[in-house]
Amino acid sequence: MEIGKVKALISNKLTCAIPIAFPLTLAVILLYLWLIFGGLRVIKNGKRHFVDRHDRRDLSLFQIGLRWFERCVKNDIAFIVSLTLPAWILSGS
Repeated sequence: MEIGKVKALISNKLTCAIPIAFPLTLAVILLYLWLIFGGLRVIKNGKRHFVDRHDRRDLSLFQIGLRWFERCVKNDIAFIVSLTLPAWILSGS
């Protein structure tokens, strides 16, 4: 295969992949932030003991949010699906 044809093929594949990659990247970013804020909400509401060990606090906010989400799904518990910042985060308390 000629070098020019290879470059054209790669360029064409990248051009087709970029419109798909951007929405997927945005979705992953939003999911990550949602889980972090979920972890903050769990800690703020005093429910951390449901997902984290009592003797060691070594989970990240992401892991706390993810484990809380998994717990809610497994136990059929309602959870908040919101990307707005709670007032207590904005106020800094």
